[in-house]
Amino acid sequence: SIIAADAGAGGNRTNRTRYLAAWAALELATPARDAFRAIQLTAPLKKSLATKKGAMEDAVRAYTAAADYTVAEVTTAATFELAELYRHLGKDILESERPRGLDADALEQYATLLEEQTYPFEEKAIEIHAINAARTASGVYDEWVRRSFAALAGLMPARYGKTEVPGDYIVSIAPPTVEADAAGADVTPVPPLADPAIEGPLQAAGQQVAGDSPDSAAAIWTELAAKQPVLAAPHYNLGLLAMRRGQWPQALTHLEVAQARADGDADVQDALGVTYRNLGRFGEAEAAYHAALTAAPDRTLTHRNLGVLLDLYLQRPADALPHFERYQALTGATDKQVAGWIAELKQRVAPATQAAGVVP
Repeated sequence: SIIAADAGAGGNRTNRTRYLAAWAALELATPARDAFRAIQLTAPLKKSLATKKGAMEDAVRAYTAAADYTVAEVTTAATFELAELYRHLGKDILESERPRGLDADALEQYATLLEEQTYPFEEKAIEIHAINAARTASGVYDEWVRRSFAALAGLMPARYGKTEVPGDYIVSIAPPTVEADAAGADVTPVPPLADPAIEGPLQAAGQQVAGDSPDSAAAIWTELAAKQPVLAAPHYNLGLLAMRRGQWPQALTHLEVAQARADGDADVQDALGVTYRNLGRFGEAEAAYHAALTAAPDRTLTHRNLGVLLDLYLQRPADALPHFERYQALTGATDKQVAGWIAELKQRVAPATQAAGVVP
């Protein structure tokens, strides 16, 4: 009724009626999707597959109709569901019932044939999920875009399985002291003369975190922040804890306090970059990372994290590559995962640079 009312409104059609109709169309697509998923692929495969493909066509039409309203939240949801239709079909083909009477060799050959049939569906799923993921370049980053990224990380881990790495908790703010020998050369550092009212709680909280008691650590940091209102470290640590729990608004609150108390600190700026990215505030994330690198040009994790942002979320792979390469140089090329990212990035960047007349 909502869809019909919007379609028949003529000159009285508004953004509100279109919005409601879009959500109604998305709701009506759900039974078609569920009917498609409920069909089991049994032997003979040709017959059951034809039935399942017919149900899939109904679901594709329904989600396409929902996306055609161009309501952002509906379009991203419909795009995700469209991609999942193709992914599920490929998965169901692989797991379909095998014909009876086949020996081991014949079963192996049959499985190989099934795998060949699934490739086009998997490729289509990747293509549609990538369309959803690319919307981050325009600032669109809702639940469905996030879910497309998660699906792509499983389907194409070398390209989409990139993740940021947060920093470490601060367990001491005392400056290092170094004892010199008679010739004036530095030798083994000696324990710093620090304020026990600060160092004690920080170290105690660090032990609680290491012992898998983050709630106890949070209580210590909260108390320390109240007693030492000029310190950035307690709020930074509370921000990191919230980040690790996926509590991004809470993380931002603490990190903004830490930033106000330690403006320009590389660790704080990097943590802000990760947090802004997860909140979909990509421009602010990039600015925070650059601020971190201004303070500490060789901060390894920031180069890695900025590379992830530039490649996946801002769709600027050519800008991401130097940061991954710098990370690799600083870490001694020990991170094989990042080495794989670099190789994959070079394959994508080279055709673009050659098309532009640039020698990579």
